[in-house]
Amino acid sequence: MLAHFGIVTTPGTLPAIEFYYAQQIALEHGEDLGPYAASAGVPQAVLTGTATEVCSKAAKLMLETALRKIDIPAYGFKVGNRLSMTDHGILGYAYLSCDTARESLETYFRFQHLLGSEGGEEEGFILDDETATITSPVERYANTKMQQYYAERLLGEWCSVSESSFIEKFSFNLVRLACPRPSYSDDLEVFVGCAIEYDCPRNEYLMPISVLDITLHFSDAQVAALSRQQCETALKSLKSKGGTAERVCRYLVENPGKVLVPEAVAKGLGISYRSLRRRLQEEGTSFRELYSRVRMQLAADYLLQTSMSVEQVAEEVGYADRSSFQSTFKKWSGLTPTQYRK
Repeated sequence: MLAHFGIVTTPGTLPAIEFYYAQQIALEHGEDLGPYAASAGVPQAVLTGTATEVCSKAAKLMLETALRKIDIPAYGFKVGNRLSMTDHGILGYAYLSCDTARESLETYFRFQHLLGSEGGEEEGFILDDETATITSPVERYANTKMQQYYAERLLGEWCSVSESSFIEKFSFNLVRLACPRPSYSDDLEVFVGCAIEYDCPRNEYLMPISVLDITLHFSDAQVAALSRQQCETALKSLKSKGGTAERVCRYLVENPGKVLVPEAVAKGLGISYRSLRRRLQEEGTSFRELYSRVRMQLAADYLLQTSMSVEQVAEEVGYADRSSFQSTFKKWSGLTPTQYRK
């Protein structure tokens, strides 16, 4: 039996189960992640299914190194599709036992940080008159195969969730992926059951809004209430352990329109500037990196969810001029703000 609980209890980690499945699929294709795990400092227990969590940076380094050497078609999709709702531990039970798809999605989004989501990089959904769109930000990687892996892994996982939880079968109307079109794109479209667009700024899964009213297979009000209570406790515990980087991100999100220097943020957090710099360095990041990431994620949210002009968005996230904002945003997302909004 796999020794995993599906959620994280320590900041900077990911559930180990994904990487267990990644190893299983690699072995099925005559490959082995073992050597790459060893070089990246990932314990072998992660690959054998006897670990619960793994350092996020080490796991990503393992994958990035492996993907430079191995070639498994739709690798990320296969890993994501193998993940089940129960692999998310108490969070899986919380959204699996909801009454409707809408309630299930709201529960998932509320507690998604239990799966190791990092500051600002959150999934969500947008509603209009006829369509519900799930949005999944995908980190930008210089390694194209790494970008492909993560974009497809998210799609595979959402397909697995939709297949296993709804009483009525449905297909997405359209899928948009934040990666290049692969050679196996036609096969992927057949499996997913709809057209897939590529080279998009983020992953999006579009479905009829009526899907939100579909009843779930395992709806149970008592289990749902108990699981949500456990998720609340776990999330509170996780946040209490949050490192300095997480605290900085939260402070920046709470003060979006201010031009903040690290000295001011350190004062707001009740620590010295030297301590702030040292702690961030120990966590493998910097104030500049966090500040840029949070501002760009906020800008992306404003572009998608408001009618503010590009100039207004730039001002809202602390940029004095449009050109500087556009340059930074394009470097972060690969698209201009106007292209991203489309």
